[in-house]
Amino acid sequence: MNKILLLLVLFLGLASCRSSKITEPFYTKAAKASDLIDSIEASHFEFDWFSGKVAGKYKDESQSFSFKGTLKIKKDSIIWMSISPGLGLELGRILLDKDSLYFMNRFDKTYFTSSYSDLSEKVNSPLTYQSIQDLLMGNSLRTFDKKKYYSDLEDTFFKICSVSEKQLKKMERSR
Repeated sequence: MNKILLLLVLFLGLASCRSSKITEPFYTKAAKASDLIDSIEASHFEFDWFSGKVAGKYKDESQSFSFKGTLKIKKDSIIWMSISPGLGLELGRILLDKDSLYFMNRFDKTYFTSSYSDLSEKVNSPLTYQSIQDLLMGNSLRTFDKKKYYSDLEDTFFKICSVSEKQLKKMERSR
């Protein structure tokens, strides 16, 4: 009887000593595009006023520096950002409204005004007030209209496309 009890305790002890393994979900096929779009729209961050801190790094051919700052946004109205390289000194301020953007450089005591079309040319990407606001808030930069979408699984990411894989391959062959 003692041998059976000893074996039972030994077995339970060994069975309980296992490493915990965290597994990631494994998808074999993509969810429906409508479900993915609903999920994107449900996670849209809604706010009236937003205030936060930002940190980043600027780099070009001649200079490179890290910066920190504060950010304030009034939804669909104005974005204000104060940037400082550290030590409490303010480097500059950025103000974006619906049609213009303003930058004030505190070190050089200069400022400039620009439009979104000029900024879009400089960064080689179409930018609007709404797209910048969505980018800062982590919202989708795309609004999904009522046309048909297709979903696909690429590596471990879901992909939503307005053309099917079959149509996409056909377009690639015709090039």
